[in-house]
Order: sequence, then C-alpha cells, then structure tokens
Amino acid sequence: RKGKPFLKTVDHSKVEELRRKGKLSEAEMATHPQRHLVTRCVGYQKHPPIPNISDPVKLEKYDMLLLATDGLWGPLNEKLMADTLSENTLPKAVERLAYQAEFRSYPEADNISLIAFRWISNEIKKEERKPVEKDELDQTLDALKQAISRTENT
Repeated sequence: RKGKPFLKTVDHSKVEELRRKGKLSEAEMATHPQRHLVTRCVGYQKHPPIPNISDPVKLEKYDMLLLATDGLWGPLNEKLMADTLSENTLPKAVERLAYQAEFRSYPEADNISLIAFRWISNEIKKEERKPVEKDELDQTLDALKQAISRTENT
C-alpha cells in the first residue's frame, strides 16, 4: 500500500512455529537449518489441511497483493519487494523479483513461485453489478479441483 508492505501472512513452517513459541528470533529464522520444513502443503496428503481463513482486509485503490513462496521472500527483504512492485509494471516486477530471489539464493535456491495483483478500484456501478451464477462458480471450482489433482499426479 503506497509503496510499503501493510500485511504479511504467517507461514506454516517449523521455524515459524518455533518463533511463535518464543524459541527463535526473526533473525535466527533466516539461517535455521529447518527453515524450509513446511508443516502444511496443498496437494500432498490424502487429506489436505483445512485452510485458515483470515478476517477480511479492506483493500484500497491501487493496493498490490503478492502471493509468494518462501523461495521468494526468504532471500529478499520487504523494502526491495515493495520498491520493485511500485516502480515497475506487474509483469516486469514479477520477473525481476523471481530473478533477484534466484540470484541471491544461488546455489541453494528454493522453489520460487509468485503471483502479483493490483487492486484497481472499489467502485462498482449499479448497472455493472451482476450476481455470479452458480454454474459459473461451479465451473471455477471444478477447474481448481482438476488443477490440484493434476499436481498430485505429477
């Protein structure tokens, strides 16, 4: 928001659990030998974890959302990520962030995945409001389930 990070979700990892219990500091997390050990993941278990749903966050016009794996945010600091997102188009920012993360973590790079969004407006004209039809929602959910099952089979 306005070039600065305003919210970060909590990682489901062994070191994050240790930090929450007061057994590790933020600085110690960055070099801990188990920093890449995740405690939850999608598409691996027979019974996937139930996702945590946070309280709604009101987005302001031009807020940017960055969804990323720890392979991205591990080697990069928040200021660099915010500056890169603010100073570039989203496609260029995504490319630069992935490159920087890989470059800075070489030769021990973790997987690097990211998606960036820019919230354009909260304004909806009355004539543009259209309820999502159940068929459209069902199709989207079916496509998501198919994508998840493909990753489970690879």
